[in-house]
Amino acid sequence: MFCTNCGAEIPSGTIICPQCGVPTNSTQTTTTAHGSKMAPKSVGGFICGLLGFLLEWLPLIGLILSIVGVALCSNGKKEVAKNPQAYTGTGMLTAGQVLGIIGIVVGAIALIFTLIWCIILGNGGFFSLMEEMINILDL
Repeated sequence: MFCTNCGAEIPSGTIICPQCGVPTNSTQTTTTAHGSKMAPKSVGGFICGLLGFLLEWLPLIGLILSIVGVALCSNGKKEVAKNPQAYTGTGMLTAGQVLGIIGIVVGAIALIFTLIWCIILGNGGFFSLMEEMINILDL
């Protein structure tokens, strides 16, 4: 690769010519060096982790969303680990993963308590609980 200003030979991927100090035409290298791309699956993983955490009052739905959020964030982190200079926004991956893990733990506990509560209710079990919830929501 040669500098377009002074003609000096420069290594490929150089952003500024070491001879004359003029920026090179290597815009692709600049983008990669500054890491302007968002980490893959960071938004989806964060949203699923957050919704899973917030929807723990619906144990099964919150648990499923939390598991999906952790899976997306884990896959995103693996892709970022392959080429860490190319991505930014890994904080969303970490936040989504943490929220998802908390959601899994809380969701599992809530699901266990819900099942125990249904067993203690006795006769109607889970279906009478669901009917009560529907009646409450209709008010």
